[in-house]
Amino acid sequence: MKYYQDFVDALSRDQVAPVYLFHGDEVFLHRKALERLRDRLLAPGTADFDMTLLDGETVPLSSIVRAAQTTPALNPVRLVVVRSAPFLGAPVRSAIPGKIARNRKATQRLRPR
Repeated sequence: MKYYQDFVDALSRDQVAPVYLFHGDEVFLHRKALERLRDRLLAPGTADFDMTLLDGETVPLSSIVRAAQTTPALNPVRLVVVRSAPFLGAPVRSAIPGKIARNRKATQRLRPR
C-alpha cells in the first residue's frame, strides 16, 4: 500500500509526526507501522518504560492525555498507543491538527533517537 510505504519512507528520513491515526481494515499494516515507529523512537529494551498501550474503549480520555504528558524515562520521547478509540469521531479528528499547532513547541521537542 502506498500510504504505508510513504510512512516508512518518512521514518527513514527522520520525519516523525507528533500524532498518527491508523484506521481501516489493514490490521497487519497497522501492526507493522507501530513496530517500525516503536523501533525508530525507543531504544531497544526500553518500551516497558516509555511506551504505554491503552484501550480507548475502557480508559477515560483524561488518562490518555495524562499518559501523553508523562515525561519519558529513558528516551527523548514517550510513545502512547490507544487502540479502539470510539471517542475519535469526526469533531475530535478535525480538532487534533489545531491542538498540535497550538502546542508546536512541545511537538518540536520530539527528537527520535
